[in-house]
Amino acid sequence: MKSLLLILVLSLLSIQSYAGSCPDGSDPVKSISADGTYFVFNCPDQVSPDTDTNKGLVKSNDISFPGKFYTTEISACNALVPVSFSSNSSINFVKGLIGYDWHADHSANSNSQNVYHAKITEPINMFMAATHNALGNDNQANINTAKNLLIELAKTDTLYDSIGYVEVKKKPGCYAGGDINAPCWYHEYQFASNVFSNYMITALWLKDELDAQEFEIVDKYIKKMYKKFLQPIELHEEEQGFYAMANGGTSILAYASWTNDKELAAEEINHRFKEMDRLFYDDGYINNNSFRGYRGQWYHSYGLDIALGYVYIAKLWGAEVPEKLQNKLVKASEVVNLAITDWDKFKSRKFSGENHNAINDPNNAIKHTHQFAIAIDTLMKIVIGVELESDPAYLQKRKYQIGKSNGIDELIGFPPNCTLEALKTETEQAINISKTTQNSETPKVTTSDSDPSVSKVIEVIQGDKFIVDIAEPHELAGTNINLNLRNIDAPDAVRSCPKQLELGIKVKDIVAQKLADASSIKLKNFRKTSKAVIADVIIDGKDLGAELIGKRYASDEFGYWKAYFCSALQAINAGNAFNQTGDYEKAIFWYERALVLDPEGSNNSQATFGLSGLYSMKGDTEKSLEYLKQSANLGYMQAEEDLGSAFMVGNGVKKDTSEAKYWLKKAHEHGSKNAENICRCEF
Repeated sequence: MKSLLLILVLSLLSIQSYAGSCPDGSDPVKSISADGTYFVFNCPDQVSPDTDTNKGLVKSNDISFPGKFYTTEISACNALVPVSFSSNSSINFVKGLIGYDWHADHSANSNSQNVYHAKITEPINMFMAATHNALGNDNQANINTAKNLLIELAKTDTLYDSIGYVEVKKKPGCYAGGDINAPCWYHEYQFASNVFSNYMITALWLKDELDAQEFEIVDKYIKKMYKKFLQPIELHEEEQGFYAMANGGTSILAYASWTNDKELAAEEINHRFKEMDRLFYDDGYINNNSFRGYRGQWYHSYGLDIALGYVYIAKLWGAEVPEKLQNKLVKASEVVNLAITDWDKFKSRKFSGENHNAINDPNNAIKHTHQFAIAIDTLMKIVIGVELESDPAYLQKRKYQIGKSNGIDELIGFPPNCTLEALKTETEQAINISKTTQNSETPKVTTSDSDPSVSKVIEVIQGDKFIVDIAEPHELAGTNINLNLRNIDAPDAVRSCPKQLELGIKVKDIVAQKLADASSIKLKNFRKTSKAVIADVIIDGKDLGAELIGKRYASDEFGYWKAYFCSALQAINAGNAFNQTGDYEKAIFWYERALVLDPEGSNNSQATFGLSGLYSMKGDTEKSLEYLKQSANLGYMQAEEDLGSAFMVGNGVKKDTSEAKYWLKKAHEHGSKNAENICRCEF
């Protein structure tokens, strides 16, 4: 009775509030929300179905499943974090997902505004990345480990006890009563469904590795989970917004590929294209996503990333994207760039319907591209040919997110930077960079009379720091001015370790001679601080900093020379930083440099362990094992544990129980909590 009265009150209030509120004076069209707890009002201008999306463009005989969901074959890919099942810590991290009680976790820790899902999303991301690396490097031992984990997750009905779609429809909606702290049952359902979807995609990668009995176990679990979480939303019209896994569409495609159901795939693509045409407006804004108040930019880029991921899969499978929808995606990409360059203008676009989940408190603002969309720049480029504008806040947060997701875009279930198009682009860029490095000199820089001129060089302190006079007439004009090269780190010529000083003095003398011989010294891209003028120094039309870098006399990485010549610890820190951000070649360079600087260093156990993982990812098992043994011999607990685990199962080494117990006992003595479980013995 109370529920009925509530609905009647909501109905009366809603009609009173929104009648005749559309821009053209017409009444909004009323419908019931997906969770059944509130009414949604959309004006006619919000629904613009394109006629060619209603034709059923894709037929079942157009569909061709590529086998690995997003590609025909899994290749080694540097965009993924080099996690590996050679490491027992990776295996244990994924095992944390097996049978995990997500329902209890979500009920205790999350609300409508904030959902804490790391306990289920991070293990599935680790599972996907390590499986991808195993397949890409053809590491059969690690493939077998991935397969075993896949089966264990299925046997324990992982996440099946989470709330399903039918049940969530009966629960109160998110932000109930306008309360950001209200429980959001839909989040519990959504994240369970998304993690299951990523499980299905990983199962597709491993499908060819499963025998008949193993396939039966995984297949039974997938069909059971699909029935609860995804089958109820087949051909479902979402009243608002475009969210994870294309509102479930990407997940349905994964199931269609697993069951080889081309009719389901074609039906889903046709339906999703119509949905996207309805939810994406002609000017590129997205229903709900773009209008979520102070988080509109965040959710707009979130929705676009998901849409582009879906379209990439659909096109790969044989679908033709309607021209009007393609144009809307281009516009939506331009809106992403608008939000980066002019947030106020982006936010000025009004929404004529209702957004019950808008964030209206500026204290909760997020003004950058969504960091979970870790490869939105790649998708924009390869799907619609639009370049992403520079978004420093996004780029910084993306580095952290890549470390957490291991390079998997969890919003779409695959790594866009590992697509064949992305790998081809990466190769072409590497070739072009190589050619440029080998064949070209420092390019000429155009200067003008309005650029400040150095009239006198008083002193060269080191290769990137000088004292000069700057000529009139210019705002920088004056005498005895400290001038520093912009974004350039030359070796120290004043006070450092002997090796750095030796090179620093050499570079200082070279730069002093170039400045003395110059007929013109101009400054570009300058800024003035309380201590110095920082600028690009152009000598006779050539950028001094670029020349120094080209000849290996300077670096664009601050602190490079101390790490290179003087400090093994700083070299290890540099290796750790590059490892975290996914630049694995530089990580290898710095770890190995640390070993050269201090062969007996106290941090070498960490460096050799890092090198073991990186070389494993590259497929060099011999070098990986060599570094793992070095690290274990230096007493690094994780290396001892991993080496013992390898000997226990014969992963990369000959199976040797005695040797395994030796290393696992060492690991146990150094604090390992897993050594006894791996050994199945007590120390």
